[in-house]
Amino acid sequence: MIYRPDYYDEFRCIADQCRNTCCAQWEIDVDDISLERFKAHPDIMEHISEGCITLKEDGNCPFLNEKGLCKMILKYGEDMLCDVCTDHPRFISEVDEDEFVGVGISCEAACELILNRKEQFKLIPPLEMPLIDRVFEAESLTELLNDLSPEENSSKDHAELLLTFEILEPEWKNMLQKLTSSPVSEETRDLYIESESMKFKNLIGYFLYRHDNDFYLAATSARIIAELKIANEMALEDVARMYSAEIEYSDINCDLL
Repeated sequence: MIYRPDYYDEFRCIADQCRNTCCAQWEIDVDDISLERFKAHPDIMEHISEGCITLKEDGNCPFLNEKGLCKMILKYGEDMLCDVCTDHPRFISEVDEDEFVGVGISCEAACELILNRKEQFKLIPPLEMPLIDRVFEAESLTELLNDLSPEENSSKDHAELLLTFEILEPEWKNMLQKLTSSPVSEETRDLYIESESMKFKNLIGYFLYRHDNDFYLAATSARIIAELKIANEMALEDVARMYSAEIEYSDINCDLL
């Protein structure tokens, strides 16, 4: 069976309106079928080496134009894209014989869509989600977090740990260093989480759905995102997006966490 959140079909790429394009910094592997298709187009093949699209010196995809649009789509249409570009930020998680599809919050549009929901998401077709239900039904989210995944580390511990991980963006390192120099108390963090309870329920629900009910990962991620938001005085959505890009999209970092 294939399941999807009820918001899945609402997702739309915002293309040139995106402030954090996915057409930069990411390694773009080209699948074999797309590579065969590209071979008929020398203007595409000149930017491919060892099965990957070669990024420019500034880290941008060579097909990203000055207006933030894809030259490949403009010239050939969306069907020319390789699988990675077509699918992102969509993901598939396999559990036993079932597949769970969704959109990842490393994407600005997906993050806005998920965090700003006013009610709990449901699965299509319907499927019970008792742990996620418990999160959304909680009167005190921080009490539930402490019950299911007791906190053992300070915000400074969190930042110092993540500084030992693989770091993709310089801004991420700066955010972590700011948290080490300006630690956030547990009380301050928990008060903030309660003040944005619905957004954090959406955030925790997303992590639980994507990572097969791994409550430790979901709770730890929510706490770290809250701490980074407070220390850096950034929008919660911006911190969550960057956290996802740095942790969720690095198998190494996700395993270490």
